[in-house]
Amino acid sequence: MAFVGEGAVLPRESGVSQRPLRGALPFQSPPPLRVAFRVPHAGEVQGMGLPQGLTLITGGGFHGKTTLLEALVHGVHPHVPGDGREWVVTDALAQRSSPRTEGA
Repeated sequence: MAFVGEGAVLPRESGVSQRPLRGALPFQSPPPLRVAFRVPHAGEVQGMGLPQGLTLITGGGFHGKTTLLEALVHGVHPHVPGDGREWVVTDALAQRSSPRTEGA
């Protein structure tokens, strides 16, 4: 349901900016979730593939959990070339509320 390209720059300059944070560490996929596929005009693209269903994101404080989730939320929208998140793509259905949680 989502993909984060290897080397994507996920952190933003600030909470109100959509510009990539200069000097940020590029994203690296965890090996169990690493996938690759061919894209017209771009060749092979590698990164983290998140399958449909429940995925748990864990880590210590300031390890990038919120930054990753924010990038995935914005992944349903087109990206500006050079924004660091060109290869962060999320299926729009991933943001729909479950019938069980609507109005809860």
